[in-house]
Amino acid sequence: MEDPFEDTLPHAAPPKERHPALLPALAQAFVQTNPGDLRHTLATHDRTQPAAAFARAATARNACHLASGHGFIEDPLVPGHSIPNLDPLTP
Repeated sequence: MEDPFEDTLPHAAPPKERHPALLPALAQAFVQTNPGDLRHTLATHDRTQPAAAFARAATARNACHLASGHGFIEDPLVPGHSIPNLDPLTP
């Protein structure tokens, strides 16, 4: 999950639309929070926790997509749905 943030984004040209100045902070916050959150919830073996962690990660990714002018790339909030979310009526 961290690979795009470590390998791809640092070398990508920033978008010219929306709020590109926000992206480094959003990416750093995502990497510092979401992968560990997902790993922790999976390790608990509590079936209710991973879906909530997945939704938090998807919400953070969608915020970054919006800030970069790529809001059309919508991650679903529910595990198992396609990425990007091709049916915006479903979470």
